Amino acid sequence: MKKGIFYPLILVFAACSSEPATESGSTDHETSRVVDTESNALDSIHPNNLSDDLSWIVSLDIQEGFLQSYTITYQSGEELTKDADQRLTVGGVDYPDPYFLNDTTYFVPNIGASENGHYEMYIYYSGRAEYKEVSSN
Repeated sequence: MKKGIFYPLILVFAACSSEPATESGSTDHETSRVVDTESNALDSIHPNNLSDDLSWIVSLDIQEGFLQSYTITYQSGEELTKDADQRLTVGGVDYPDPYFLNDTTYFVPNIGASENGHYEMYIYYSGRAEYKEVSSN
């Protein structure tokens, strides 16, 4: 009696858990899953933060509207984090969004307000940053 119930249950579980797949089908499925994972990782990076030649990525640490630091991640995996010069700005980060001017320069058009206008920030591949005040007059 127990065997009569046990065997049909095994067949039901086996039928529910098995997937019809050939050898090449399972390989394709595994490959597409890896590709999907990689594309999702790239989708999380904003295109404005990734250089055109894909050699470096810039991330800005903005807390409560003020730039705290920036991090450069190089293609080799090395990361460089630098604190922002907060003595310059009296107001917070504003639009437009930052973007790459070329393969060696990342441009933040409005890093914060100043007494006379606002500051622009240039972040270079070397990790150095330059601030320029733009007068609103």
